Amino acid sequence: MTRTPAPKKHPHSQQKPLGNQAMPQARAPRWQQRPDQPRRPRPPRPEQAHRPRLPLFDDREATFFVSTIHGLEDELAQEIAELAEDCKITLKNPPRPESAGVVVRGPWNLCLAMNLGLRCASRVLVEVVEAGGIRNLEDVYQQVAAVPWHNYFAVDKTFVVNATSSDSFLKAPALNLKIKDAIVDAFRRHEGERPSVGKDDPQVRVVARLHRGLLTISLDSTGLPLSGRGY
Repeated sequence: MTRTPAPKKHPHSQQKPLGNQAMPQARAPRWQQRPDQPRRPRPPRPEQAHRPRLPLFDDREATFFVSTIHGLEDELAQEIAELAEDCKITLKNPPRPESAGVVVRGPWNLCLAMNLGLRCASRVLVEVVEAGGIRNLEDVYQQVAAVPWHNYFAVDKTFVVNATSSDSFLKAPALNLKIKDAIVDAFRRHEGERPSVGKDDPQVRVVARLHRGLLTISLDSTGLPLSGRGY
């Protein structure tokens, strides 16, 4: 009599008895595997490469940031160089395009010439403070409060602060308020009184910009935007 062979079983389908062996447990998430060790902190935010400049402000010359719209930086830099040549103003370094503006250092008559003659610009700002490594509002306050603001405008003048920030950890409204408080406290320490804030028609406009931890504070030499000159 011929015996029929039994059908073969797939090796993976055969289950071995577990006996006293425990069921394998699901693997814990990565962050729970070592509860006794703290989680690794995030790497610090990369700061903008900061190159030290000459003193921003003195009796003979200053560092200016001439603002414009995005895309016109190169044209504005060329226009500033041509204007300085026409006015016989010698620039030690050529104008340098940056984001939404051009940085140029020159004498004070260059400031007047740019406000009167530039066509691609919006405002001519005189830089007063430049500080890198800004991490929080306390860093902002310390940098601004150390400025001798009484040398730049009198206590009987009204002022306003316009701040912009591209850093997510410091928003523009909080930056505005902290800079205003630092300026007021600096006047109180030196003059014993504070200037008033004039939002509608300020006599002094303070412009602040925070970008990748680099804080730049300037005084607006233009007033109304240059596009409103009518010529």
